[in-house]
Amino acid sequence: QTAGPGVQEPATSTEPTSAPTPPPVEIGAGCLAQAGIPVVPAKEIADAYLHYFEVSARALYQLDPEQLDEVTAGAELAALRKNIEEDQAVGRAVRTSVQHYCVVLTVDGDSARVGDVYRDSSIYVDPTTHLPLPGEHVPDSPSVAPEFTVFYSLDRIEGVWKVVDSGKVSQ
Repeated sequence: QTAGPGVQEPATSTEPTSAPTPPPVEIGAGCLAQAGIPVVPAKEIADAYLHYFEVSARALYQLDPEQLDEVTAGAELAALRKNIEEDQAVGRAVRTSVQHYCVVLTVDGDSARVGDVYRDSSIYVDPTTHLPLPGEHVPDSPSVAPEFTVFYSLDRIEGVWKVVDSGKVSQ
């Protein structure tokens, strides 16, 4: 890859430097894992994270929080329930369409952290007809959709990996 606009190439130096960080490793499930994280738990976490996204997308579309506690707990569960209540109150639902680039960043016992840089083509729709609300339109392609960087914390609760918190990096 080449450096993007405004990115400087590193200066050449004869001084010893630390070893470069190994690149993330493909683990399947459409996600990567930081080098050194065992593939088996990383794949379980990636699968759980992507399943969380599917279930939460369905809940936001159907305005039904019933299945959320299968994939989320704690602050994240409370935030999703609040989002659904707010959407119901203003007469809208969300049709989620996201292109993921996720990486399992850490695994420490029953806790993990996933980073996701995703392109978000989601729109608000009428909760009954599921037609786009006035002013809403799907971007022409994911490459022009807004990009977000979000970090997710997962905990293994009673043997199931669940998203317990998330935070968006301000852009």
